[in-house]
Amino acid sequence: MKKILITVFFLLFNASFAFSDAVDDRLPPETPDKLKASTRQMMQAGLKGDDAIKMTRLMLENKFTIDNTLKAQQIIMNAHNKGLPIEPLENKAFEGMTKNVKADRIVRAMEIVLSRYAFAYERAAVLSKQKEQISRLGNTLAAGLAAGLNNQDAAQICSTVQNRAQNTNSTEHDSLAFETLKTARDMARLSVASKDVADVLIQALQKGYGAEEMKSMRASFMSHSRTSSPQSLAKSYSKAIQQGKSVHGLESAAGRGHSGASGGSGGSGDSGGSGAGRSDPLVGIMPLINVSQKDPPRQLSLLHGMLKKRSHKAPNAVFMGGIPEKSCLVLFKRPLRPDDFITLWSSCPEVSSA
Repeated sequence: MKKILITVFFLLFNASFAFSDAVDDRLPPETPDKLKASTRQMMQAGLKGDDAIKMTRLMLENKFTIDNTLKAQQIIMNAHNKGLPIEPLENKAFEGMTKNVKADRIVRAMEIVLSRYAFAYERAAVLSKQKEQISRLGNTLAAGLAAGLNNQDAAQICSTVQNRAQNTNSTEHDSLAFETLKTARDMARLSVASKDVADVLIQALQKGYGAEEMKSMRASFMSHSRTSSPQSLAKSYSKAIQQGKSVHGLESAAGRGHSGASGGSGGSGDSGGSGAGRSDPLVGIMPLINVSQKDPPRQLSLLHGMLKKRSHKAPNAVFMGGIPEKSCLVLFKRPLRPDDFITLWSSCPEVSSA
């Protein structure tokens, strides 16, 4: 027994010494002892050493105060201890640093992301008891919340899904939950109002739509949203489902929603120039505030890494331009159209002044 205790002590001592070496070697020499100790604590809690050291080093390079850096590290550790994914938090921090956002705003944004994932995973844990399924549902719901779905509507959708559990087996229930939350996420990403997303999905669930019907409805909605206003389309689908239409009967509802085409109603259309990029869900415009002229390769590398983590599919085209005071990145997730070049000429000034 004595030999075992000595061996365990030796292993713990060496592990602590290894963390100390890594932190001392890879953080700047002037790093305060508080930050070094907190970074070691992150590693001892089970977080990857490379990630913990990289984030701390970047925060120091971006002039974070000691307090803000400690707060950011604590947010990461809280997520890890609750079994939540830490990648979205790291991505939010890297995104903010890439855009030269103030440190206190980055920390606040990380707190919001943590709250969002905590809520999403809590709801997911009610829908399933399997760890892998909870993760899948939680991440999908969190993405929907980030796109505009609010907590109240999300809770109602999840509650309606759970009410269906008594009439289905666990496999069918898991599939229905995933397809429902995936549809909520995709509709929210198309800027459909949260209430209307909930109306469509809750009515579909109450009318007995299963996982396959939900999947088909989402595919139909995404297809028709290319030529119709997603908001008008959602109202048409909601009305059709309320009238008892099956998923195949939604095609006629989609036809009625066509008048609200992507340019909007009335006289706006695509002739609005720069407005096209702001309203088109397949176009992303990202302002780049105070772009550094000292180390653009590092900033571009951070931006590239952030985009890669946030989107699993490569965009069709990417443009970056403007002047240091008014720069932006424009991503197209569809083939380019002639009027897109009007958007490119006017997007950066418009976004920067917004």
